[in-house]
Amino acid sequence: MQLIQTPEDEMHDFKREWYKSTKTSELIKDIFSFVNTSHHDDCYLIIGVTDDQDCVGVLEDENRKNQQMVIDTLRQCPISGGVIPKISVDTYTVDEKEIDVITIYDTDELPVFLSQDYPKNPKGNKIIHAGQIFTRNKDVNTGIVSTASFGQTEVLWKKRMGLDLPIKQRYGRVLSEVQNWEYFENRRNECGYVYTVDPDFVIMLEDMDEDRDELMAFSLNLFRKRINTCHIDLMFRNVLVDSFNGVFLDSRNALVVMPDMGFVEGMGEPLTGQSYYYYLKSNLNYKLQMMIQKVPHGIAGGCEQLRPFYESVVLYNEESEKEEIEHNILAKEPSIEEEIDVSEDDIKKQIDAMWADFSEEDDALKPSNIEGMLRQLKTAQFINQYLSSTRD
Repeated sequence: MQLIQTPEDEMHDFKREWYKSTKTSELIKDIFSFVNTSHHDDCYLIIGVTDDQDCVGVLEDENRKNQQMVIDTLRQCPISGGVIPKISVDTYTVDEKEIDVITIYDTDELPVFLSQDYPKNPKGNKIIHAGQIFTRNKDVNTGIVSTASFGQTEVLWKKRMGLDLPIKQRYGRVLSEVQNWEYFENRRNECGYVYTVDPDFVIMLEDMDEDRDELMAFSLNLFRKRINTCHIDLMFRNVLVDSFNGVFLDSRNALVVMPDMGFVEGMGEPLTGQSYYYYLKSNLNYKLQMMIQKVPHGIAGGCEQLRPFYESVVLYNEESEKEEIEHNILAKEPSIEEEIDVSEDDIKKQIDAMWADFSEEDDALKPSNIEGMLRQLKTAQFINQYLSSTRD
């Protein structure tokens, strides 16, 4: 088992046996020490293994606890802010011996400490005092009668506020705080969004050249098909951090962030596959899209634009879900090839609906272009239907 092959470090600690009732304070301290870490990894208390990594097991351990018992122990603590660390307890068999592993999940709700001395009736336990902060330095936890240094505590607060993250990850965090963003327009004809908690974060919108206006698969279901494009620049202290293409839909009645393009293997182009548009929830462009959509003002559009847009774009929960679809959906659902087939009648209906936005000379009206976009649209719609029927 990989966990017991890894030496003790900032994420792993071995315990020969479970904590006795007179050592409950030590259990709390050790869990808090793993919660209050500067890194962004889960941590593990591995019980039934010696410091020399010999597996002795816990089958006969009279102090053994299950997950609910450990959670109840934490709930009894007067934790400042009332945020209970997230943990789990799992049992594994190694060399025919059972060991228990307490997983302490990474969090940025730091530092964790008590608001009152605990326990009130020690019964052999050492008292954890209000305000004591336990952390872990390499393979050593803060002692039960000690507290973290000023420098260690400062690092924990930086982690809480995301100040330890690369700037793009920080942007991902602040974009989720929709209530702290505001749309602005000023006398210099500039417009965008400002993060009111820290105005160093500013998002600027700037139209692209008119000749970039075009048609996209995800605009085919809208009443007005032509799109207009803009730059969405993510700035920090006047430095460009990242830039995305924005798309104005339905005669500029709604702004969305350009989705990514995916490819289904075994279909479409021999070297790439059948293309379609998608968002991935963990990607920065989706987080930006959600902020724009939720900040209250007119530029995000309404359900008459956003509903057909989202029906034309796939939203993945995880990267693994996307990879599973692109690699295997053709084998699992061979009918997809027939479902995304485009007829001449499909093409004609689209062209007939586009005269208000395009002239005969526009490349957008070429039947080959319309066919390609309709295949992209139908692919996304098919995947959405498949995901809707297979997700829990």
